Amino acid sequence: MTSKSKFLHLLILPAFVLALWSGTPVAASNTHHSAEAGITNRTDFDDLPPDLQEVFESTVSGATAQGKLSVYGAPYDDFGQSVALSADGNTVVVGAPNTDLTDMKDVGVAYIFVRDSGVWEHQATLSNQSMLSPDINTDVETKGGTTIYFGQSVSISDDGNTVLVGAPNSGGFVDQGIAVIFTRSGDTWTHLTTLVAGDAAEGDGFGYSVALSGDGLAAVIGTPGADIDAKEDQGAAYLFTNSASTWSQQRKFTASDGAAGDEFGTAISISDNGGTVVAGAPSAKIGSNIEQGAVYIFMKFLNSWTPVKITASAGEADDLFGRAVAVNGGGSKVVIGAYGDFFSGAGNAAYVYMRAGLSWGGEQKITTPGSSRFGRSVAINDNASRVLIGSTWDKINENTRQGAAYVFDLVDSTWALQDRLVAADGLEDDWLGISAALSDDGEVSFVGTVGIDIAGNSGQGAVYAFTPGGSDWSQTQKLTGACAPNFQFGFANALSGDGLTAIIGAPSANLEGVTDQGAAYIYTRSGPVWVPQARLVASDGLAGDKFGYSVSISDDGNTAIVGAYWATVGANAHQGKAYIFTRTGTTWSEKQILTVAGAVDDWFGLSVAINGDGDLALIGAIGRDVNGKNNQGAAYTFSRSGDTWSYQALLMASDGLAGDTFGRSADFSQDGTWVIIGTPGATVDGKAMQGAAYIFTNPGSGWSQQKKLTTTAGAAHDELGISVSISNDGSIALVGAQGEEADMGRAYIFRRTASTWTQERQFTISGGLAGDHVGFSTALSGDGRIALVGAYGTDEFGKQDKGMAYLFVKQNGSWSAKTILSAADGAANDQFGFSVALSADGNTALIGARNNAMQGHNLQGAVYPYALNYPTQNELYLPLLVR
Repeated sequence: MTSKSKFLHLLILPAFVLALWSGTPVAASNTHHSAEAGITNRTDFDDLPPDLQEVFESTVSGATAQGKLSVYGAPYDDFGQSVALSADGNTVVVGAPNTDLTDMKDVGVAYIFVRDSGVWEHQATLSNQSMLSPDINTDVETKGGTTIYFGQSVSISDDGNTVLVGAPNSGGFVDQGIAVIFTRSGDTWTHLTTLVAGDAAEGDGFGYSVALSGDGLAAVIGTPGADIDAKEDQGAAYLFTNSASTWSQQRKFTASDGAAGDEFGTAISISDNGGTVVAGAPSAKIGSNIEQGAVYIFMKFLNSWTPVKITASAGEADDLFGRAVAVNGGGSKVVIGAYGDFFSGAGNAAYVYMRAGLSWGGEQKITTPGSSRFGRSVAINDNASRVLIGSTWDKINENTRQGAAYVFDLVDSTWALQDRLVAADGLEDDWLGISAALSDDGEVSFVGTVGIDIAGNSGQGAVYAFTPGGSDWSQTQKLTGACAPNFQFGFANALSGDGLTAIIGAPSANLEGVTDQGAAYIYTRSGPVWVPQARLVASDGLAGDKFGYSVSISDDGNTAIVGAYWATVGANAHQGKAYIFTRTGTTWSEKQILTVAGAVDDWFGLSVAINGDGDLALIGAIGRDVNGKNNQGAAYTFSRSGDTWSYQALLMASDGLAGDTFGRSADFSQDGTWVIIGTPGATVDGKAMQGAAYIFTNPGSGWSQQKKLTTTAGAAHDELGISVSISNDGSIALVGAQGEEADMGRAYIFRRTASTWTQERQFTISGGLAGDHVGFSTALSGDGRIALVGAYGTDEFGKQDKGMAYLFVKQNGSWSAKTILSAADGAANDQFGFSVALSADGNTALIGARNNAMQGHNLQGAVYPYALNYPTQNELYLPLLVR
C-alpha cells in the first residue's frame, strides 16, 4: 500500500478529541531593528580570502540549517524586499512590492507571519485592495499604470500589533506615494488609516521608506523624490503621531544644506519613543565627492528638534553612505550602511556612531574582506550590542551575487565578527541581504533575498529566519509569498508510506493566466513542521486540464503520479492524461506523460494510484465506453522498467454496464499484486447506483478479477466505491458509500481470508444527518487497523458543510470510533474531509478542505496535517494571489 490518499473526489458536475490524536492543527521593521542574513552548515571557508578564512575558522564551528516554511507566489514578486520584526521576535512583516493582483501589475502586498512554538506561520496578507479608503483617490490603481509597489517598505511596533506599509508609487498624483497603517486585534488585521503628505506632489515617492516607533505612536515616512525649494529630488521625511487613534502630520524634516538629487529619506529609522529620527541621503555630494552620502539625525528636546549631520570621516565618491540606517531602541547608537558602487570599489562598509548629549561621534567602521555591497542593509538590537549587516553581492562557493549577512557583537568596545549567515539553498543572483531585521534581544533575525527562484518562479523572493545556537546561528525557516482564490488546494492529497512527503492537488489553479490548468504541490515534513518542496505542473498543460484532480505517491515519496482527466489528447477533448514525476535529492522533474488510445470524454486520469515501490501505476477512465456501453469505465495499468513506463493491461468489470463509472477510485497494495477499483455508478440487482468495488490480483501471470464487493443491505444511490483503500498486504479494504441514507453516508470494511472476501464492519456515525457524505473519502493504514473516513458535508456549530473526518481503530479484534477531527478555524462550506490520506503506520494524516478561504480568497483550499507523535502541525495552504 502506498499513500492511502484516495482520490476520493466525486465529480461534481453542475469535538471531541481523545489522547491518541490531537485534532487541533495550526495554520505557516522596526527599522531600528532592520537587517539581512542566513546560514549553512559550514566547516570550511575555502571560498573566502585567506585573511577572512582565519577569522571564520576561529569563530565559527558550523551551524545547521533546520528547515524552512514557504508558500507559493509568482515570478518577480520581490518577496523579501522589506522586512520588519516585532521586539519579541514573534511577528514579522514581509513586503512583496512587485506582486500582481489579478490584472493589476506590481500592486504589491505585505505578509504577516507569526511564530508559535518555534514554527513560523502565515497569519495575514495585507494588500492594496484592503487599503482603499475615503482619504485617498479610489482610482489609485490606475495612477501611473498599476505600479503601486505596496510593500516597498514595512515597519512594525514592538508589540507586533501595528504595521506600517509604504506604497511609493500610489496616491492621487503619479508616483506621489502613500503609507498605510494596519492594526491587529487577536488574529485579525484591519486597515486603520492611510497617511498622505500634506503637500504631496507628483514624483515624491512618499513611502519609499517607513519607520514606526516602538510604542507604535509615531511614524516617519521617507520621501526621497520630494522637491524642496525647486531642488528636484532633494528629499524629505514626514513625522506623523497617533493621538486617541487619530493620526496627524506633525513635522516635515529636510536637510538645511540639502541639494538637488540628495534623495534625503531614502532610508529612515526611529527610536522606540519617537524622539530620535534618522534619515539617510545616500546621493548627497560631500565636497567634490559625488554620491558620497550623508545621514541626518533629528533629536527632540522639549518641544524642539535638533538636527545633526553625519558623514564618514574618510568618505569617498560613490560610497552611498546612508543607503541603509538603523537606530537602536534607546536612540543612543546608529548603524549606517555605505554599500557603495561595486564597479568603482567605493563604500562596502558600515559605520556605527554613538550619541553624547545632542552630539554624535565615536565613529567605528566595519568591513569584511572579500565582501561585495556590504552595508546594503543594516539592523541593530535594542541595547546596541549586536548589529546585522547585509552584503548582497557576496560570492558563495561558485555562486556570484548569492549574498550573505554578517553578525557583529560589541566586545570590549570593538565590533567583533561572530558569524556569516548564508542561505543553505542559495544560488547565483539571489541577493541575500537586501533587507534585514533583528529582534530586541538580537536572538532572532530575518534576511531577505529578492533574487531567489521558488518552485520555478524566477525572482519570487524569500526571507530567511535565523537564531543563534551557542556562538553560531542556524537557519530556522524560510518564508515565501502567495495564495490564490479558486485553486481548490486540497481537492486531492496523498502521503508517502513514511509520512514524510505529501502531494496535494489543486486542479483549479490558474497558472500565468491559464485558467484551471491545475497544479500539484509537494510538501515535506521535518519533525512537526511541513514545508513546501516543489510545485508540479504539466509541461504541456493547457487551460481546463484540471491537472491535480487526482494524485498518488510511492512509499519513499520519490515517485508521484498526477491525473489531468480533462486534458485534450490529439483531437479528443477531455480524453485525459496522467503524469509521472520523480524526485532526485530535493528536485522534482516530469519523467513521462501517460496516455492511451482513447476517445473524447474518456476522463482518463480521474483517479490514479501508484504502488508502494513506485513501479506500477493505475489510471481510471470512468468515461470509457465498452462494447457500446456508455461510461461503463475502465482502468489501465502501467509498469516501469528503468526510467520508462509502459502500458501493461486494461482492467474492466466482467459484468459492467453503461453508467457504472468503473475507475472512479483506485488503490494498490504495497507490492502491487492487489488492486481495488471503485465503481459507484454500478447497478446491483436492479438498484441504480448502488455501487460496488472490484478486486483484481496479479500474482505474476497477469491481472484477473477476483471479487466484486457489494454490501449486504445495499440500496439504490448508495454510491459504494466512491472511495477505496486497501492494506499493504491486500487483505483489508475500506470502501466509502457516501450516498447511503439520503447522502448521510457510511464506510465499510471488507476482509480477505485466502481468496474469500467478507463484509466485516460498517461505520455509521451516531447522530449523522442527510447530506453529511460520510465515506466520500477514505484511507487505511498499512496494516489495515486504522481507518480515516471523511465527511465533507457535516455541519458543525451551525456552519453548513464545514466538514469533519472520523478516525476508527481496531483493537483486540474490535473496531471502535476513536476521534472526530475538525478544523478549529473552519467555516461554512469549507468541506473539510473532501480528501484524506494516512501514512503506512497511521501516525500521520492529511485532511483536505478544498473550499477553505484563506485571507478572504474563496475556494483557495487548505490541507490540515495531524499526527500521533506531533500533536500540532502547521496548516498547509497557498497564501495569496490569482494571476
